[in-house]
Amino acid sequence: MPVPGSEVADTSEALGKIKSRSIDTPPNVSEKSIDYIFESQLSFDLKYDQMIASGNITAPSHEEAIQKDFNYALKTMVDTVLQDVDAQKECILALNSSRKKKIAYELENIISELNDFMPIPSVTPDRLHEIMYAPYESLEGKGLQVFCSRISYFMTLRLLLIHYWENLGLISDTDKNPYLDPNLTIHHRLNKSCENLVKEKYNWLFAKQNNYSWYKTSSPALDEMENVLAYWQFKEDSISIASQLYERYLDENKLRKYAHYTPPILVRFIWDFLNDLTPGTTLFRMLGRKRIPKLIFDPTMGSGNFLIEAARIMKKELDQTETDPKKKLNETLLAFTTGLYGCDIDVFAHFFSEIKLLWMLSPLFKQSETLKLLPHQRVHPSLSIIHQNALKLYNQEQLDMVDMKEDASLSMETRFGIMPLEGHLKAVHSKIRLLEKFDYCVGCPPERILNEQKSFMKELIDKIPYWKKYYQSNLLYSSWFFVLGLSKLREGGKLVYLTETYWPTEDGGSKLRHYLLSESKVLAVIDLGRIKLEEDTTLLPRYITLLEKCSSKEERDKNKIKIIKVPPQEDPALASFILGKILTKTKVVDQPGKLYSDDEVEIYYSGIQQGELDEKPWQQIYDTGFSHILKQILSYKTTLNYFCAIEENHAPDKGATALITPELSPKNKFGIYEKNPEAGNFLTLTLKPISKESPYYLMALLNSPVLNFWFENNGNKINGKKLYEAATLKMIPIRPIDFGKPIEASLRTEKLAQIDSAIKKFDEKYLMANLNLELTHGREEIVHDAIVLMQQEIIEMDNHLKRYDVFFTEKISEIGDMDFSSITNARPFRQIYPPDKQCALKDHKHVFIDKNNVVDLDQFCLTHFQRQTGIKNEGEHLILVSKNNKLIKIYAHKELMDFMEADLKDQIHNFWNEIEASIFIPIDVEEFAGFREDIISHCVKLKGKQLAISKITHELIYKLYGFNVDNPNEDKSKAAQKAIEMMAAGF
Repeated sequence: MPVPGSEVADTSEALGKIKSRSIDTPPNVSEKSIDYIFESQLSFDLKYDQMIASGNITAPSHEEAIQKDFNYALKTMVDTVLQDVDAQKECILALNSSRKKKIAYELENIISELNDFMPIPSVTPDRLHEIMYAPYESLEGKGLQVFCSRISYFMTLRLLLIHYWENLGLISDTDKNPYLDPNLTIHHRLNKSCENLVKEKYNWLFAKQNNYSWYKTSSPALDEMENVLAYWQFKEDSISIASQLYERYLDENKLRKYAHYTPPILVRFIWDFLNDLTPGTTLFRMLGRKRIPKLIFDPTMGSGNFLIEAARIMKKELDQTETDPKKKLNETLLAFTTGLYGCDIDVFAHFFSEIKLLWMLSPLFKQSETLKLLPHQRVHPSLSIIHQNALKLYNQEQLDMVDMKEDASLSMETRFGIMPLEGHLKAVHSKIRLLEKFDYCVGCPPERILNEQKSFMKELIDKIPYWKKYYQSNLLYSSWFFVLGLSKLREGGKLVYLTETYWPTEDGGSKLRHYLLSESKVLAVIDLGRIKLEEDTTLLPRYITLLEKCSSKEERDKNKIKIIKVPPQEDPALASFILGKILTKTKVVDQPGKLYSDDEVEIYYSGIQQGELDEKPWQQIYDTGFSHILKQILSYKTTLNYFCAIEENHAPDKGATALITPELSPKNKFGIYEKNPEAGNFLTLTLKPISKESPYYLMALLNSPVLNFWFENNGNKINGKKLYEAATLKMIPIRPIDFGKPIEASLRTEKLAQIDSAIKKFDEKYLMANLNLELTHGREEIVHDAIVLMQQEIIEMDNHLKRYDVFFTEKISEIGDMDFSSITNARPFRQIYPPDKQCALKDHKHVFIDKNNVVDLDQFCLTHFQRQTGIKNEGEHLILVSKNNKLIKIYAHKELMDFMEADLKDQIHNFWNEIEASIFIPIDVEEFAGFREDIISHCVKLKGKQLAISKITHELIYKLYGFNVDNPNEDKSKAAQKAIEMMAAGF
């Protein structure tokens, strides 16, 4: 099996020789991500002066570029079709009402996701005209762009498949162009190789009418696509191109990447983890002398990566164990088509799954023809994946064995274009629904759905009462897929899911925990932390759960859960390194009592047996050395309830001093109450008369790493965020101040004046030395007052910094200790930059405008524009396109290009003379940079002081809670230091 600790095999291995070059090594095409950058490309900054002076740009031609870099070639194909789709999109308005309704449903789903699943106006066929001409930056305009992008990627993917068939020799040379009508080409080829597929009429392959079939590729676009493909040959492993293509679709359209797509490296890791956990694992079983595939089900298959990896493993196993070519061919065909089952409600993702499986099957079609099998020797495959709602695949006691009622119709299915199944696909649906014999259930179940999630859940449990017993008001949506998947397994079958939420401790997971305890052994829970792929800033899904179907209560109760955690790191290692280490070290920790721990990975078994757990959060399954820290914090038995009255969504009495916290937050975020928040639930903490401690002191404790750590281990969570409830807040252990050692009033006033002066001037050494001395002598009242003064200073600086939030992509008032200069937002600086230091685009001396392609500038009306990286020395530039497809290119410094790109969004349908006169940009880039740096420097200096004061406060709070690094006992000092590091890491 492949080793997931290394990067997934490079796609360059999957491409044959370039036709125009006689070399043995294929060009490099990275599978991890698609970046359109050439090694020889020079940055515009380096050649700025020369380019302005000469006006000439030397670069490889388009033809040369598509020959040398497959990423560029792929980008060219997608962009070519997308421009063609954009030019034809008004054809949608001429479709009949039924087809427009289906497109409206798909657009509504897209727009809903772009709006983060918040409520949106319904998209009806009547609104299509409005959406067709919506501004690009509007929500509707973005939704239409994503829809057009889907058509582009769908067409590109089918042409890639056809080209692959040509490379394999499955499509013979004829007078008819195979790319001209992809539907017809695919139909004819499959009719020859696997007629079952044709008989079942896979709608997306053969139907004349679907949401994308209105688009017909124009002759120029088709010529360009064929020209690009002519330089490349695909091999079997080129299937990775489909994953690249889907990932690029998500990146380009700024969709929630890993909610739709599981990267191949994680998929491969999961399959290898399964294999390592049970050595000798095979994906086949012997039935006499016949080898049959084990059954694998992915209820949320998306673009099909889990099933494709399983197919790869099956093929590799057969290559190693079967020598008879005819027998191996038939067993491989049977494995791919009768061992792999999948379902997804998203039709676009489903398209990719089917194309990938056809790609895997294609070499087998060729082998079948080469081996000249007789008709009775051939396997006629039909894919066992369906476009359906997985939550209707439950088995209600074999659907009561007799009375198999017609499925309830759900509004969600209409919106996702679910069609009734016939023939083989209907049989696949019934088999999945009735079968409880799957060996593996794998996948990455969805955790967020439509903006009408609550109404959908209500409709589901009303129409399908089966799900009612698993429903609770704060349900994790993925819970239902755990129940569904586990119900499909045979005894001893394995379920492995990848999720963003951590169901063992989530507030909405109690019914799920109860179900899993009664049906399975929880073999392993993996917390991957916040690891990322190389050159990808998107965090990967975090949690992997491995379950085994088990009917024996005795076995379940004795089971201990293997816990694997990736601790927080300032600069975490790449995913490939972490996953490889987990695979290597988990073999060492093979039984309870053994453990492995280093800076990157912790592996151990839970200290308790599964039988000791119930539906309540499973905090006790992972004691990672934190128990002694929590014990120390809990030694202060006075809880927050003693100091404060805690109420939900209730403003305190006028004049009363109170604290406030949002109901949900990633970390403790308590503040002084000023007014009710505009959105979201909140809790107020009103000081009781008995409290001598200041609310500022309590706020400092509550926001400290100490109590943030306590809440992390004792509080509940929803969707990865902490849930602040009155019952939990009341139990927070508060360190009371000993006011029993008062000092003379004038001396106290003098000390506080000195401390206040040191805070204002920020004399760090004086503050720490002075306050440590006060603490050593037991004068806690002075320390309390110093913390109050520091909190007031932090709040004052915070209010000042909020005025500068607009200048940063992340609010500087809220961010932690980091490189602020790397996250600045340039546009607001220009808005306050003196007008006399800016000039119009037409007058700017450091902007080169190439208008050679435009004869009559007065007629140039902007329809769209895009930014391109350029080739070789050309540098980055903007391309402006008019109604009659005339081009204007603009070259400038990157920052000036940023400004122009932002302003051009408001210039669509304007004429060139208006555009060049109305866009104003800084005259001198260096002077503007200095202006910006002065503001940034002020903010950074102020933020640095604020963080430094917070650090001093935290160090005092550590000591107040008994974590004293200055303890004369060396062992206690080291223990305190380690505890502080653990608490700070969680902060």
